[in-house]
Amino acid sequence: MKIWFRAAIIVALIVFLFACSSQPESTSSSNIIIASASKGGVWNPLAKEMVRMLPQYISGVGFSDQETLGSLDNLKLLTDGKAQLIFAHDYHIAKINQGALPSISPDKKPVRILFGLYEQPLQIVVRSDAGINSLADLKGKRVSTGVTGGCAEEMAGFVMPVLGIDLDKDIQRQKLDVIPSAEALKNNQIDAFFWTGAVPTLTIANLFAESGTDVKLLQIDAASAEIIIKNNPGVYHRTVISAGAYPGLESPVETLGITAVIAAMDTFPDEMVSQLLTVIFEHRAELSAAWSGAETLSPVQSLSLLSDESIGYLHPAAASFFLKNTRTMESWKEIGQQWISTCMAAGYEGSQCADSLLDFLQP
Repeated sequence: MKIWFRAAIIVALIVFLFACSSQPESTSSSNIIIASASKGGVWNPLAKEMVRMLPQYISGVGFSDQETLGSLDNLKLLTDGKAQLIFAHDYHIAKINQGALPSISPDKKPVRILFGLYEQPLQIVVRSDAGINSLADLKGKRVSTGVTGGCAEEMAGFVMPVLGIDLDKDIQRQKLDVIPSAEALKNNQIDAFFWTGAVPTLTIANLFAESGTDVKLLQIDAASAEIIIKNNPGVYHRTVISAGAYPGLESPVETLGITAVIAAMDTFPDEMVSQLLTVIFEHRAELSAAWSGAETLSPVQSLSLLSDESIGYLHPAAASFFLKNTRTMESWKEIGQQWISTCMAAGYEGSQCADSLLDFLQP
């Protein structure tokens, strides 16, 4: 139930932002560079699809995409003025605003979130015959932790050391991107690899389709998850990859999740933010060729993806957009449906859930 109390708090927070903060001075750009990630995940093709789609609805502005190593690389490009829109993770946005991301900048940087994209579960893909049934079983195995500077490497660095596993001493470490990692796993050159991305990630879907029961996703048990979350505050939440998310995946997989967002500097023009968000949500079905979840993305869902820590770093024009678009009857209907669904999944009776929703909606 907590998520829907959060939704009310978020709306109140947005109102507070407009009542108490000044608007940043707008800047303009005739060409907007979107920094994404390497091939094999969702950010790269989604950025290309945005570059194709956006000029059809926003006149006078050009868009181009730049392939990168991911969120941290993108933040460096953004704060150096070499990109104007970036794919990133919400916890990185919070940290760079707090001056807690020294690998990018020793100073606080006013990076702002435009909208939440999707939850990114941590996906540890393993060979079924490698004897790996827990994170501890990765010791001594051939493991790809992703390319240097990439998000998969950062995730491995968050997860393994707090469980007492040294990435350079306790595993036979390789540093491959997702496509070569999948190929190496299929060819029995590695036993496991780390990846974080949308579900489904096409590279992993193809691996499951080709390899069948030879591969599986590693569960992260509750005890390990709590240790990892406690030692990495503001980064992870617990989540589940549903059965059927990949070909042959017959059971749900418990893991950890982070949130992917689109971000810009605080000086990114208000009018452009409004136009971008309007186009993205009104024409989201056009993005589904690159990311199937785009078709069902809504303002309510997008806003609810953001962590309590990162929600305060919405761009003011984005806050205005969400304030307007979460007050509609359609949005309240969506909140109500998800409230009831979440409540009943927690074991309450339908009548109890309906009563709790009515109590929440009463002024």
